[in-house]
Amino acid sequence: MNTIRSILIMFLACSFGLMVIAIVMVIMGLAGAPGALIFEAGKKTKNVLLSVLGFVLSALGQSYVVGAYAVFVVSLLRWFSEARPNIPTWPLWIAAFFHSLAAPEYAKRERAKEPTAQHYSLGIVVLLSIVFFFIMVFAPNTLNPIYGWVPFYQSTIHPNTTSNMTKNGSDDLYSYSLTQSQRESVDGFFTAYQYLQDMHVLIQAMSNSQDPVEDLKGLEALIEKSLDRLAECEVLVLNDIQPGWGDVVRDKFMPALTKMKSGIQNNGNKVDFAKADALLASFDSWLQANWNEIGQKVGEK
Repeated sequence: MNTIRSILIMFLACSFGLMVIAIVMVIMGLAGAPGALIFEAGKKTKNVLLSVLGFVLSALGQSYVVGAYAVFVVSLLRWFSEARPNIPTWPLWIAAFFHSLAAPEYAKRERAKEPTAQHYSLGIVVLLSIVFFFIMVFAPNTLNPIYGWVPFYQSTIHPNTTSNMTKNGSDDLYSYSLTQSQRESVDGFFTAYQYLQDMHVLIQAMSNSQDPVEDLKGLEALIEKSLDRLAECEVLVLNDIQPGWGDVVRDKFMPALTKMKSGIQNNGNKVDFAKADALLASFDSWLQANWNEIGQKVGEK
């Protein structure tokens, strides 16, 4: 089957998507600028109503942009699933979710010396980006009045191009047949692995960070999220799909994340970080050696 191709497409999308996200962040900032100016005017004149108006306008402007991006990502994925029905799309749905809220999430990591309404409203923007994503998944027609112009959107709501997921119900997010326990374990692993990629991006950005303490907190949060998802992986279930898969998750991947977390909590303990690096290197070696077989076997399930 073609699951391995889908997984590779997911990680290519994540890499290429970083450039797109950077563009979206710029447009998002421009959309929130008018509200930010009104907000600043309200602060200077001590006019609360003007400040509130500026905050709301900034939040709405930025939310409209990230909403359009979420609509585009989901629409593109559904178009792709129609054009390539033989390729399972569940890994791409994971990537699509993270991409939909990536722009405001990355913007939140910026530590501006003088925050504006654009920065203050990012929490709301993140929540709305999640809302837009799930509306596109379950009720895409409702967004037609405001996002009908987005590329690929019309093919999403057209009756003849309804995606396999909509036809078969929300439980058919996976285009192949897995048992519930297999589905949860596979999904848990690849989501945790996506968090690991996010950690790499954050670590690379820390060299130019203005607030490394906050970045370390963000890194620790990603580690905790990854460990939570790995807790959903059953060792025997993963081993049944690929011998040693569950074992390497239990013995290498999870301990590596635990050591990384310990290193952060112990004020950057180099011994813990070194052990984490060694465990991750061993995990990566195993994964590279078994990547193709995992894709083939998951596709056969």
